[in-house]
Amino acid sequence: MKKPLRTAGTHMTHPMKVELDGEMKNISLIYYVETMANSPTSNFLREDERIGPERFDLPDSKSVDAVYYGQFDLEKVIITKEQTWDELLQEMTLIWER
Repeated sequence: MKKPLRTAGTHMTHPMKVELDGEMKNISLIYYVETMANSPTSNFLREDERIGPERFDLPDSKSVDAVYYGQFDLEKVIITKEQTWDELLQEMTLIWER
C-alpha cells in the first residue's frame, strides 16, 4: 500500500479522548511538514512579502492533558486497527503534559 502524500503545513488534531495506561486522557497530535516551496530555497522561486510565517495555536491547556509531536496516520489507529494508541504515541514525542 502506498503511503499518502502529506501536504505542506501543520497537521493538528482537536483534543481526542484516548485511554492510556488505563486512564482516559484528552490528547492532541501535531506534525509540521515543509516543502521546497516554503524552504530557504523558495526565494529562488518567488518572493512574496505578503505571506508571513505560518502560525498555529496549541489547544487550550484546560481542554487537553498532553500534546504529542510526530508523523501520525489516524486511519491506522481508528479505522484499520493496524496500530494501537500506545504504539502510535511511542513513535511520537511528548512535547507538553499537564
